Amino acid sequence: MFSQVVANGENVWIPSTGAMPPALIKGKKQIMESHIEKLVESSKSVASSFFLPAKPPNVYLLNEALDELEKYPEIYEDKMLYDWATLFLMTLINRATFMGIPSDKRLEWLKNRYMHSSS
Repeated sequence: MFSQVVANGENVWIPSTGAMPPALIKGKKQIMESHIEKLVESSKSVASSFFLPAKPPNVYLLNEALDELEKYPEIYEDKMLYDWATLFLMTLINRATFMGIPSDKRLEWLKNRYMHSSS
């Protein structure tokens, strides 16, 4: 490991001796403290990148979709459709699609999905 290293002067250190000169110890301590501070700061920035916002954009919670569903009183006229819709909206992709459709077309879209699922 040290075959190509040549050192001379007061900071000569031979790893096999197990002891470091005082100048290296003091400098090493400052260097280590600096490295530790940099590592801590680095780990904070990496850790913060893993935290997601409470709700990523375009992700709708089930209660939001059900609140939208309640805006269509005619959904309650067909209990089977209503029950199916509540189960259907439990899936994230179905919920996102439902919420992405213009509100005046949502009920018709749900009815079509229901008809296709029954056949």
